[in-house]
Amino acid sequence: MRTRTIVSAALALILMLLLPGCACAPEEPGTPADTGAEAPGPAAEPEADAEPELPPLENEEQYLALLGIGLEFYDLTPADGEVVVLESMEGYGALQWSSGDHVITITLRDVENDWRWDYVDDAVSVEGVTPDPMTDAERASFLELAGRMVEAVGGDSATVVEQYTWKAADGIKQGNYLFGEPGDERVLHIATDGEGHLGYSYLTYEL
Repeated sequence: MRTRTIVSAALALILMLLLPGCACAPEEPGTPADTGAEAPGPAAEPEADAEPELPPLENEEQYLALLGIGLEFYDLTPADGEVVVLESMEGYGALQWSSGDHVITITLRDVENDWRWDYVDDAVSVEGVTPDPMTDAERASFLELAGRMVEAVGGDSATVVEQYTWKAADGIKQGNYLFGEPGDERVLHIATDGEGHLGYSYLTYEL
């Protein structure tokens, strides 16, 4: 009888060890208990601070008006490329138009009303030699262009007066004009390449 009891106890112990899920085996020290929940992933990295947006460009319509005049020589409009405000702060603004490798940049510096506009077309070279006089038709066309540019920045085209004009043998043309009220006159300089593209211009106090 005693032998049967010992055998039964031994069989019960063997069955307990063989049954799945048995919690009899001791856990290794330092091993976390399996709760069935997924382990937490690595902590998300904080997002990089976004660059602050530039304030609206003051008188942006004047930048776009000058840009539109220059692009007319290519039969283009500002919508045919990408327009980006490069800088917008008190006393200085810059706007850039680009289409592929063609880049035009317009800047305005304004310090206590001593302002200067600059228009630069990177695709145009306006360096020339052997200046010759323009024809009357060329002078009239340049004078009309000068008047439109003055009006684009809020000036009066009726006050535009030619100072000098010239052209080079390769067709590059340049002209200088005064505009504004007597005693407060400004100067406008225009330069176009041999194909008539507006390459460089500035409007400011007379230098």
